[in-house]
Amino acid sequence: MAKLRIFPERIIDNISKMNEYCKKYNKEWTFVTKVLGGYKPVLEKILQPDVILGTHSIGDSRVSSLKTIKKINSNLRSFAIN
Repeated sequence: MAKLRIFPERIIDNISKMNEYCKKYNKEWTFVTKVLGGYKPVLEKILQPDVILGTHSIGDSRVSSLKTIKKINSNLRSFAIN
């Protein structure tokens, strides 16, 4: 059986690097959570204000995932993507 291993600390580190890069060039970016499938335990670790502060918005293709994201952090801008 196939398994997907998710390492939230690595995702958080990548978010931090993207925030630094985009800030340097005065750009905004969207964090897409599609591959996480709305998995609440991981999203709760990643969507903390100190982690996600530099992103413009959060994107996902599933409305159910967007609802989970809003429950975790209602201050985030989120939208559905294809």
